[in-house]
Amino acid sequence: MAQTVKVLNWNIQNYGKTKSGFKDIVDGIAETVYAIRPDIFALVELNTTLNSTAGAVAASIAKALYALSLKNGVSEYRLCILSSNTGLEYYAFFIRDPTKTIPLHPIDKTVGGHVSTIGGLFYPSFADVEFRKFTYTFAAGKIKISEGACLLYPDVQKVSIFGRPLGLPTWPGTRQPALCMFWCPSASGANKLLPVIVCHFAPNSNLAIQQFQTLRYFSPINGVSPQPLFAGPPSVPLNISYKIGGATATANVCNYVLTGDFNVNFIDPTQRTGYSSVEGVAYPDLGGVPAIKDGTHLVTPKFFSPRDFKSTAQLPISGFDNFFLRSGPPAPAAVTFAGPLTTNIPELIRIRQIKLLDSVSHYAELDQRGFQAGDYKLPLTDYASQLLGRTAINLSGSLIGGRIISDHLPVSFTLTLP
Repeated sequence: MAQTVKVLNWNIQNYGKTKSGFKDIVDGIAETVYAIRPDIFALVELNTTLNSTAGAVAASIAKALYALSLKNGVSEYRLCILSSNTGLEYYAFFIRDPTKTIPLHPIDKTVGGHVSTIGGLFYPSFADVEFRKFTYTFAAGKIKISEGACLLYPDVQKVSIFGRPLGLPTWPGTRQPALCMFWCPSASGANKLLPVIVCHFAPNSNLAIQQFQTLRYFSPINGVSPQPLFAGPPSVPLNISYKIGGATATANVCNYVLTGDFNVNFIDPTQRTGYSSVEGVAYPDLGGVPAIKDGTHLVTPKFFSPRDFKSTAQLPISGFDNFFLRSGPPAPAAVTFAGPLTTNIPELIRIRQIKLLDSVSHYAELDQRGFQAGDYKLPLTDYASQLLGRTAINLSGSLIGGRIISDHLPVSFTLTLP
């Protein structure tokens, strides 16, 4: 048997109380996501440090997605799993059908004198943490928002070239990665376990590259990294226990998806080398296979010029968002992927498939501090008239409209789990 799983990643910049308060923005996001119909939608930059706010703003999208599904005669996107607070934001995982991609929930237990909690430390050994099928009940017409995506901390020791343990490293900077583990019942063997790891890496590229290099010290990633050639400890696939219903099983984690906002330009050859620790195939690199090779980050209005940009397809100029797939040796068969699909938000604005209303007036009132100042400086004084339908939307108006929703484009790809 095999199972396909479509994963969508979208950094909806500063998605917090302000953006979630505008129905036109929420509807535009939901309509874009529902047109793709991912099995797992990972939202990056849920912009709050309050758990109650995180749940409320995530619910705004979940409710809109659920309403769209009902219009299409199905009942989908009723479950959203939140990470814990990363220090600056949250991540959210929206699940289309939790009977197909079943989120697994870490079981609280004491490990080495430390309590492993939901979203907390897996220390000193990730392998001692058990997972169970996420429990959820849906009242009529209701969705469920629950915390359960675990923040990851390094749990694999550094080792010298002579094999001497050097202790656990620390995660450079803030915004740790988060893991949401899924059980995929139609896949075979250990391919049933699918870890999806999301991270909003540091906006400073040098620090982001340090974070890339630290990924090898997380046991789900380390366990399927390439075998060492001349030095270093051998990679050992992570063996976890999990409970589905009343039964307990154990399996190796032999695949993972790493996604998020990497903040290093993948499509710029001078910056691409920063991904060497993620893409490299020799120890201590991770052997990740990249899915995204196109632009996903929109040009800022400060650097926009009608002379240099001729269509909305040219507006995404940086490859900050990506997927890396690793399928390790313990897999029953190698996991493959198709895609990716990048959705052109400015074009949907231009053709009015996404219609902006109240949010335009709000941002127009902030114009002197927003689109006409600093990095957003743009010689466009009538974008509000364009977006509100009084005049045709030109290229610069499409850019402004696109950035009202998000300065990143949503990107997706489809895994096949044999």
